[in-house]
Amino acid sequence: MNLKKPGINTLCTHHGELEDKEFHGSVSPLYMSTSYAFDDVEKKRYPRYYNTPNQEALCKKIAGLEHAEDALIFGSGMAAISTGIMAFLESGDHIVLQNLIYGGTYNLIVQHFEKFGISYSFTDALSPQSFEELIQPNTKVIYIETPSNPMLTITDIKAIADISKRHGLVSVIDNTFASPVNQNPIDLGIDVVIHSATKYMGGHSDICAGVIATSKKYRDQIHAMGIRLGGSLSDFTVWLLERSLKTMGLRVQRQNENAMILAEYLNENEHIIKVYYPGLPDHPDYELANS
Repeated sequence: MNLKKPGINTLCTHHGELEDKEFHGSVSPLYMSTSYAFDDVEKKRYPRYYNTPNQEALCKKIAGLEHAEDALIFGSGMAAISTGIMAFLESGDHIVLQNLIYGGTYNLIVQHFEKFGISYSFTDALSPQSFEELIQPNTKVIYIETPSNPMLTITDIKAIADISKRHGLVSVIDNTFASPVNQNPIDLGIDVVIHSATKYMGGHSDICAGVIATSKKYRDQIHAMGIRLGGSLSDFTVWLLERSLKTMGLRVQRQNENAMILAEYLNENEHIIKVYYPGLPDHPDYELANS
């Protein structure tokens, strides 16, 4: 056991806590105000600027969980996805995406990017070579989602990160289905990590939110786009998400166990034609998923 490095449950519970300095409560206080008096004109608190007390505390926790330098929070997973992608693209640019991605992301790309003058290419396969072959002189971003929603396909994260760096591109991943409990893409070289926090992070079916974890290098670029698109999160939902994260480590651990039991049961059921679960040894991405 590494006593110098906090474990996932310690990070979930204690990292980035908003201290109750007046009453010393064990739960973070909630600041619902949308207006704040300020002494410094350079520091103006406003919910759309992502800098209220609750927002800043939650961003610190998210960054810690994803081993990132900084983080931002949004009103939905799609708000995070659209902001995280559009922050690095403009008219004339090109993006490479894997062929199996969340439907909301797919529709954003195919229904709107041509209107913005942005071209795109979807891979025919998930091998690293299939991504590199699609890179053009005007490519700016490589976007992956692993495990993918809903087919649970697995993409080689480190290989994609290496390709992106070799070509000077920004690598972006939707890490929703893995959660920070199972996977930390920044440790593998990815630049921008996105989550729909409505899923495992929220965990209680009572919030809708999205998050982005990244480096300080890219944070300002994403933050500026986020302010323009207006996808920030209300402080009450921020507070609920911070509450939910305290138990995420334990919840996801049990969800992993339950998913394995269910997958094995269905895999042995003669009435089931095919089970798509990368934890099963007969899944084509089994070794990569466990690497």
